Amino acid sequence: MAKITGIGGVFLKCKGDSAALAAWHQKHLGMQLEDFGGAA
Repeated sequence: MAKITGIGGVFLKCKGDSAALAAWHQKHLGMQLEDFGGAA
């Protein structure tokens, strides 16, 4: 039987102001979101 050894990432879904959410991530976590919606 296969074992889970980790997860591939954390995914959040935004139903509100996505620009404000992206600005929050940049300010507080230092994460710049890419055009496709992910962070590198």
